[in-house]
Amino acid sequence: MMTKIYIFAIYTHQKSYIQDAEDCGDTIGVAMDENLNVIANHFSSGICWTMHDMGITSGWKRDIYKNNYPDGYELVWMGGFESGEDAENEIKKLKQEAGR
Repeated sequence: MMTKIYIFAIYTHQKSYIQDAEDCGDTIGVAMDENLNVIANHFSSGICWTMHDMGITSGWKRDIYKNNYPDGYELVWMGGFESGEDAENEIKKLKQEAGR
């Protein structure tokens, strides 16, 4: 069974100097494995950029993921959250529903 890597964004509710920042404000992208270990992160100017910067819509960070999980992995986009704790709770819920 391939390891799931959960990718999500945490809202900062602030906008940096970046001109293409989205209405939701800057985000902190996080990649977390099934054991809730953070394996990558990235500061982005919104959700669309988080998806890109964390490898959902691009090849970014794939070297990190492959290095950690050479036997394969599956990226799971979780969306945006108000806090890391909210995201972790959602991951725990998904794992429980899947019986993992």
